[in-house]
Amino acid sequence: MIPYWLLGRLWGLNPLRTRNEARRFVSRSLAQLPHPDGLQMHDLPRETLRRAEPERMAAVSAQLLDALRPAAGWHALPEQERGFLQGLAYHLRQAGRPDELGALLRDMRFVVARLADHGPTALEADLAIHASTHPQDEHTRELTVLVRQESHLLTGPGLSATDVAVTLDSRLRGRPLTMTPGPDIPLRARHPLPDRDDGTLLRSVPIRADGGSAEFMEAHPSLPLLATAGYGPAVSIHDTRTWRVTGSIEIPGAVISTARWSPDGRWLALLGDTDRFTERPRAQDPEDVDTRTFVFALSVVDPHTGAELDVLPVPGRGWSDGTPPEFTWAPDSRSLAVIRLEREVHRWEPGSGKDPGPLPGPPDDGLGAWDTLDWHPAHGLLAHAAGDRDTEGALLHWTDPDTRRAPSVWRHPEFRGDGTGLRWRPGGSTAVLTARGRWMLAFPRTRRVFTHPDNSCRTRAWWSPDGTALAGLDGRSAELISWRVPDDAEIARGAAPHRVPGGVQPGNFVAINENIVWQPDRTAIATALDRKTLKLWRPMTSRAAERPPVGHGLWRAAWRPDGRALAVRDGRGEWRTTERGLPLTGLPARADPPFWVPRDPQWNVGETLRELGESREGESAHGRNVLVEFAPGERAYAVARWMEPLRVVSTDLGVHPLPLPENTWRWAALCFTPGGDRVIAAGRRGDHTRLTQWSLTADAPQTSATHWVADHSAPATPPIEHIWRITADDTHLALIANPRLIGLFDLASLRPLCWLRTNSPVHDAAFSPSGEELAVVGEAGPYLFSVSP
Repeated sequence: MIPYWLLGRLWGLNPLRTRNEARRFVSRSLAQLPHPDGLQMHDLPRETLRRAEPERMAAVSAQLLDALRPAAGWHALPEQERGFLQGLAYHLRQAGRPDELGALLRDMRFVVARLADHGPTALEADLAIHASTHPQDEHTRELTVLVRQESHLLTGPGLSATDVAVTLDSRLRGRPLTMTPGPDIPLRARHPLPDRDDGTLLRSVPIRADGGSAEFMEAHPSLPLLATAGYGPAVSIHDTRTWRVTGSIEIPGAVISTARWSPDGRWLALLGDTDRFTERPRAQDPEDVDTRTFVFALSVVDPHTGAELDVLPVPGRGWSDGTPPEFTWAPDSRSLAVIRLEREVHRWEPGSGKDPGPLPGPPDDGLGAWDTLDWHPAHGLLAHAAGDRDTEGALLHWTDPDTRRAPSVWRHPEFRGDGTGLRWRPGGSTAVLTARGRWMLAFPRTRRVFTHPDNSCRTRAWWSPDGTALAGLDGRSAELISWRVPDDAEIARGAAPHRVPGGVQPGNFVAINENIVWQPDRTAIATALDRKTLKLWRPMTSRAAERPPVGHGLWRAAWRPDGRALAVRDGRGEWRTTERGLPLTGLPARADPPFWVPRDPQWNVGETLRELGESREGESAHGRNVLVEFAPGERAYAVARWMEPLRVVSTDLGVHPLPLPENTWRWAALCFTPGGDRVIAAGRRGDHTRLTQWSLTADAPQTSATHWVADHSAPATPPIEHIWRITADDTHLALIANPRLIGLFDLASLRPLCWLRTNSPVHDAAFSPSGEELAVVGEAGPYLFSVSP
């Protein structure tokens, strides 16, 4: 759309005459009016003009550029005219000014304005236009890589232009990029951040907004489409060429746990909790599998319209009945096989009006629960039975499910245990089974099993589309690893799969329903971060991002009093001391902290409460409902219990109850200022976060307080799900929260100065004694920032 204000500026006409001239274009079928504020040229006359009169079109672009360019630069366009940035790169190219575009892409002010106004996709489009005229420009190539890798950090609700500038500046560290400096920012990274993904990461794509979640994803069998399922919305369809959302399906109240394309690509089968079917009362006899408490809905929908073809209630499985049952499509896309009641496989033809019926069962029992299955177009249906402590597990094989022939039963000790995945090899006759945290290759026809001593797999293993490789998350390191698998004939002659050197630490602390997705051309593997961001990785590479194993990250940070060293504690309780936040590799570990590290009252809060005489009978000391924090030198301490006033006990001032106007907040974090004269508390209530600061000086009223309250359903602040830590110096406050968020506040007013999003969870922060530096620690390691006065 071309807005009227832009046409008026180009034609030199007032608003009324501009609209009249625009109507002439419409009357001659040269344009249309899709919006009351502008017109849109038809494609044919626009392209005809571009090809027939390129010099004239170049002159028009030049006239527009000269009329609109602010004296301070394109980043300073007035709010009403910011939309012109969407076409700025195009007009610069058409006007024959590609060097001006190249200079803009090196200007921090312009790049931040572009990201803040229109997002990473818009900036990537500008970079592509510049690359078309300067294909060898190294800066354009490197900035494109950065935008693709870190796009999920540079956009999102509640992020201001300052937040984008802080994040972009931090992500430039360690990259071969030189930008024209922008305005001062409150927080600046001193070193390359430890959570950067190296060249193995191809692209990051937000697939759910905050408040939504993606629980499963699967690629279309033949088209460049990816379905992600969960909630907010229930289903999204993404074009994997552009990563734009081409469609979505809303199912009110539904949480979809699994989505499977039919083999012909016409339908999506969705399994999830929709509250659609009434839950049944729990059986008195736990061995009675005919009664289950949790009922899932298995529906088949048109992925383009969301129209439902049919739906089937399916009982849950597992000891709590809350585990979604497994299902698979028949190769002809007309029916599905579903495990029901953990002892039967039922065949269901959606849309036929027929009730599902069980396939013939095995002649013997005692196989344990059936948990996973898959259907091959040539080799039939295969299901896994877990066995129990006294019996082996088994694979049940229906070579032709269309007949009433019972399945063959293949028992084997390696099959014992809960199965999390079973997949036939594409184009082969073997299957990969994941059970008890290991994967194995099974040959149903020859009844051979191939296992490997180093095949630990935290999730199910997934075949590449051509069947030549397997990928999954390693059970020990949580790395994304891959294995090259010889063809079936070679394995029969003794060849063995081998692991590809290296691996990727994708940062998946909760795997996306234990699945990953290969790109159809096998050039990339998709995982998800925090169920909101899809990450696309280059497979089969020995180069890997260097991150510590999941769970071994850092949880505590404390500066030495002279500010020249930082002590950090990892997830195993071991301490290391590093010089000003430099890498920890090779540093010796110690069980006890350095003598100058203040004790952490939350490390054993129950013992701390007893020592202070603050414990209560029957109160759990393991939850987060009781917080204790010491002032420097332990001259005072604060105790906060949910829904109760905060209490501060001081050796100088005695006991201070510090109530809020209403005591309905769940306290989340506490801290004192370095002088111990102020205490700050963070509280949570629903979607709201509240920071409150009290003065503890003798001449100040005990109710004197400063507040900051954020409603995270509003766009002014990034959504906060959980607060890990707040810490303060004399002028600033830092807030550490999920999802992967660092906030910096002015202490006097509790006004947010900036927010910084990270790739990995962060847990703690500490200001240096001078207040000029902020150290943050988390799963990826230490972060070190300079703080502007």
